[in-house]
Amino acid sequence: MATQSRARASFLAPRRGRPPRRAARTTTNATPVIAGDVPDAAFEPIQDEPEATAAKASTTTTTAKAKSDEPSENFLARYFKEMAELSVLKPEEEFEAARQIESLELALWTHILSNAQLVDRVCSIVDENLEDEVKQLASLRRSSRNLRSRSSAAVRKRYFALCETTAQTVHPLDIDRCALFAVIDELQRVASGDSDLAGRGRGSVNPSSKTFLTYITCVRDLFAATQRARNGFVKANLRLVVSIARRFNHGRMPLSDLIQEGNIGLIKAVERYDYRRGFRFSTYASWWIRHAISRALADKGRAVRLPVHMIDAYHKVAKTRRELSNRLGRQPTSEEVAAESGIAVDKVRKLEGFLMEQAVSLDREVSDDDGRKFVDFIEDTDADLPSDRVMHESMNDQVMELLGELKPIESDILRKRFGLVGGREQTLKEIGEDYNLSRERIRQLQEQALGKIRRALRRQDAL
Repeated sequence: MATQSRARASFLAPRRGRPPRRAARTTTNATPVIAGDVPDAAFEPIQDEPEATAAKASTTTTTAKAKSDEPSENFLARYFKEMAELSVLKPEEEFEAARQIESLELALWTHILSNAQLVDRVCSIVDENLEDEVKQLASLRRSSRNLRSRSSAAVRKRYFALCETTAQTVHPLDIDRCALFAVIDELQRVASGDSDLAGRGRGSVNPSSKTFLTYITCVRDLFAATQRARNGFVKANLRLVVSIARRFNHGRMPLSDLIQEGNIGLIKAVERYDYRRGFRFSTYASWWIRHAISRALADKGRAVRLPVHMIDAYHKVAKTRRELSNRLGRQPTSEEVAAESGIAVDKVRKLEGFLMEQAVSLDREVSDDDGRKFVDFIEDTDADLPSDRVMHESMNDQVMELLGELKPIESDILRKRFGLVGGREQTLKEIGEDYNLSRERIRQLQEQALGKIRRALRRQDAL
């Protein structure tokens, strides 16, 4: 997926040298849908000058570094502020935006199919990425061979008409744009010379020819215009995501994560929206946004992930329990819930057992407004009392002082024997090997040193 994203990003950047030409002015075989439905904004230069690009990259890097040090609530505040500046579309503007996206995508598909030398490869990619068979692809392949053999005006006209018809068939079938992105990636490989189609021989495509450069430039412009139109439609509906995400903000996931998941659902809605059905986009998008957030809560809302089918079964059991409680006037038993819901009794007990006790991450923040975490409020039962810590430190200082009064060998033996050096207690044999003494002699020196410390402690107590 990352490879395809990089390929499409590089595809949008025009080749070095001359800036991209306006395809509608230079292409002699442009179809009416390309010449008439694409706005002038679609042919704006896509890549900035090198100096401007470097300055923009430097500014972006500095801004990103500064933003990385800010807390999450500042990100949300800035996001809400920028979102408030975006205008909300009216119903007629929604329909117009959807029609514009469809028109641009149809123009893009038509122009992609208009290259008779590449149409065989494009049709093969479309067949691989679409579940439904497109019968027009076979006719388009035959027509492209006729166009290559005899390029008359009548043949060209029939071929471009077939391109429009095929585009209108392929576009609604390619809901997730998988076929479109796969074709775009292949065209990028051809343009860079990495495809087996690139070359100068018969049946090959010369990436440096004037015809191909004009073709690929128009594809780039149409693809960029489509992306801009779709992104603008998404931005105009970001407020809808926030309003829905707030309803699901019950502490299981941060609000920022809920908004992110809702934005993914919004993008899905933009890709699948059909303005011809007559309903508003907000009505259609709300379902996709709720679906994306609900799935994210099911997959990521728990410290220990549970299968989705278990969560669905739990919701069914909880709903049945509420209905029976209202009907019977008491809490129903597990057997009654199982009989009403159709779920086995053992599974009902299991669901009521471990799904009721939700594991909470100790690193989760208490709320979006409070930066403290749950771990900050938990008592450490293993921690020493302040008085015990002071007494321990005092005794430790006293022992170290007494060790300083012993002979060097006696002090070193006690330090090694009781783990005062490096934290590891050494055996009598290990210490004896260090001094080339027997184990018994080391034990005698240890007892002798301990006796001196006991007498010193008794003298201090007597004082």
